[in-house]
Amino acid sequence: MLTLAGGLEGERPVILTGKYETPEEGRNITTVAFDILPSTGTTRQLKVDLALQKTNRRWVVVLSVYDKDRKEEQVVANNAN
Repeated sequence: MLTLAGGLEGERPVILTGKYETPEEGRNITTVAFDILPSTGTTRQLKVDLALQKTNRRWVVVLSVYDKDRKEEQVVANNAN
């Protein structure tokens, strides 16, 4: 379990919680999708992911924060291709 705490300017502090899973043997990437608590107002529209990708024996960590509706639109567009 991963838990992070923080906040947006002008908003109440939030807690991000998600389940970390060790990448399976032979897989070079894993992603943790976080839940935002409490999910109210502005935070209801946000999605937060943490991706770990192994490149050249090193792990690259990418934290993505994006609008939930925009991400869903991109997934639908990608699946249409």
